[in-house]
Amino acid sequence: MKALATAFTILLPLGLTARASTILHTVDPQLYRDEAALYPEVGSVGGSGNQGSGVLISDRWVLTAGHVADFKTGGSYSIGGNIYTIQSYVTAPDHPIFGVTNDVDLLYLSSAVTGIEAATMWRFDNPADLLGREATWVGFGFGGDGLTGNNFSPEKRAFTNVIDGVTPNFGLPGPSFYSDFDNPDGTTNSLTSGSATATRLEGNVTPGDSGGGVFVTVGGQRYLVGINSYTSG
Repeated sequence: MKALATAFTILLPLGLTARASTILHTVDPQLYRDEAALYPEVGSVGGSGNQGSGVLISDRWVLTAGHVADFKTGGSYSIGGNIYTIQSYVTAPDHPIFGVTNDVDLLYLSSAVTGIEAATMWRFDNPADLLGREATWVGFGFGGDGLTGNNFSPEKRAFTNVIDGVTPNFGLPGPSFYSDFDNPDGTTNSLTSGSATATRLEGNVTPGDSGGGVFVTVGGQRYLVGINSYTSG
């Protein structure tokens, strides 16, 4: 199986990962689509500039990656089969154009989204609370698997992975966390300090997943803990 990149995610408050998902070639791709359907609060961001994903956090506010909004004028947000016009943007302070520092942005929609419950954000005190947790990454990334690599056909998919580490490792802009792709046969483990065991729907981000959400379940409640930012390797 082809080795894949390490994904980085901005924590909330805040965590980042990257661009679009590549999945296990031994698993039915439909299972990744079915998993994504459980996360209706994740939509796609279109228009000028980068295309990506975004998470609904209230009826008119969408959280996405800063570089998805770079150079974007207008644009649209698609969710639940409906398309909403983006009215304005709020970029995090000190986010450089196409940079990874403070790589988050808020989109304000011209009308309210109805029929979809907004994501609940986890208010944790220490980013290390996430270390070792299995999480679910959701976004509109390129397709492909561990043999083929990513292709140029974006679709909504969700994959699972273990949060292998948090900042300040690798000189990451904080606060961030990261994970890697683990081959079920044990031959691929980019982060030797992290888990080498593949999860049930192991995957990693590829272009298009940027701005999508990372979710954990604690005490039966699902929380948004990160926003996809970038990959390395």
